[in-house]
Amino acid sequence: MSRKQMTMQDWITKLDEFLTVSGRQLLDFENPDSNDWMAINQFTVIEGQQDRRPDILIFVNGLPLGLIELKNPGDEGATIWSAYAQVQTYKSEIPSLLQYNVAVVLSDGLEARIGSLTANQEWFKVWRTVDGESDVPKASLELEVMIRGVFERQRFLDLIQHCIVFEKDPDSGSIQKIIAGYHQFHRI
Repeated sequence: MSRKQMTMQDWITKLDEFLTVSGRQLLDFENPDSNDWMAINQFTVIEGQQDRRPDILIFVNGLPLGLIELKNPGDEGATIWSAYAQVQTYKSEIPSLLQYNVAVVLSDGLEARIGSLTANQEWFKVWRTVDGESDVPKASLELEVMIRGVFERQRFLDLIQHCIVFEKDPDSGSIQKIIAGYHQFHRI
């Protein structure tokens, strides 16, 4: 059975065509600084009876496209997987916030992983380079490499435009968002 894929670019193009008719463009991929960028710490979201505050949300033109969930490195029980569990809570309790999410970053201060909202734990991966020229030294802070390597404006827009696909799982029928790893991203 063949899998049906739709890239984020296809999705944005369809939405962009609609919005352009209204004289508005969703994202400016050619001029990153023409977009309105904002990172907000502890943004309060109230949905139904739930009141949640994700650690950091990355907004581009008002859309919450990035989520960074952090855990305290001083707490021995706090791991990237407790950050993953917190994201699962957000998915069930404040799903409207995550409707446009592109990337989820998990970190406990020592380790950092990136994945999609639909990814299982095993698909959250390290980002090992900032510029794609070479991997950073092993002693580098993973979260710093992730932020500089993924959220630099042009790179983040390139990730959105070229490195995300949607795939229908033939067994469950659910749509999975797949994000390229750093080594795939820098080969494009």
